[in-house]
Amino acid sequence: MCAILERMRLPPSWIAFVLGLLCIPACCGAAPAASRRTGQVVRLEGDLDYMAQVDAVRQKLMEARRDGVGLICLEIGARAWRLDVALALGELLAASEPPAAAFVPEGAGAGAFVAAARANAGAFAYSNGKWELRESDIARDAAPEPARLKKEEKNWTGKAAGEGGGLALASLREAILEPAKGFWLLAEPGSVRTGLGTREGAKVLAAVGSDRLVMSEAELIQIGLVRGPALDARAVLSELGVTETLRTEAAGSSLESQREKVVAMVEKAQAALADAERGIREANTQTGGQWKPERESVALAREQLSAIAAALKEVPEILRTPAPGQPESVRRPAAHEQRWNHLQAQLAGRADRIEKAINNRR
Repeated sequence: MCAILERMRLPPSWIAFVLGLLCIPACCGAAPAASRRTGQVVRLEGDLDYMAQVDAVRQKLMEARRDGVGLICLEIGARAWRLDVALALGELLAASEPPAAAFVPEGAGAGAFVAAARANAGAFAYSNGKWELRESDIARDAAPEPARLKKEEKNWTGKAAGEGGGLALASLREAILEPAKGFWLLAEPGSVRTGLGTREGAKVLAAVGSDRLVMSEAELIQIGLVRGPALDARAVLSELGVTETLRTEAAGSSLESQREKVVAMVEKAQAALADAERGIREANTQTGGQWKPERESVALAREQLSAIAAALKEVPEILRTPAPGQPESVRRPAAHEQRWNHLQAQLAGRADRIEKAINNRR
């Protein structure tokens, strides 16, 4: 067509105009471009053992909403967990905008399923996934009120429909997600293997006296705790109709890494105060001076002390972990908290004494 128009010796502008007219019918009849639904994987780093993990995920959801992401899949690989943290994360996923799915990879603890099952776009687990509730995975010791939490856990797993009865399968998912309702640990007579019960549809979760509960992938799907298996979080997004997956984002961190950040702040404060004290000692034979380096060191130490206080307020569970310099033999969380408080008071006192010494030498 272009060659024909050129042989007619039409000006270039006319050629463009005619070609534009010829394209109109084709364009009008063309199907609209397919909409592209964007999705994003958010991987939760660390365990569900402190409440600030929920805030970290909330921040990622806010960022996704701001960026126009259509669907989120949160990967929850936490092994250690607390019931209150898992439930709080589940509530966040239930009300998420954009909608949120959840993927539980291999090796995750039961708390990951408790949180994931509430996701408003559905929960998925790795192929052959299983719910495995083990006492050793429960990280209640760092909780602000571990005794209260332990009582809630016992209520959660200690209620029954009646003597020798059990909980109907239809109610098991609801009971797992609602600790106040609870579920009962039934043992199948003569067997320690977990499986489906035969007494009025009760779920046999564990042997009497066992500290482990197990449900298979088929049982998880049967009671609706997960929608189905998936290879990974990206496969979940694809399954749910996402056509474009953005790069994976990380949310949160381990409680130990949070503790290490505070320990680093303590060490910076200690080093700054040591510098100031050294400056004062070395100046004993001098007269005059503005004491600028020493004042700056004290100011730096006070900045670190403020940062320490803020970090401990944000993640109070750190107070129930060993403080710097505390013997490894000390394992009582209450003793850890006392040590952290003593350490902060000690550093603040050193700063006060240095400032007083400087002011007395003016």
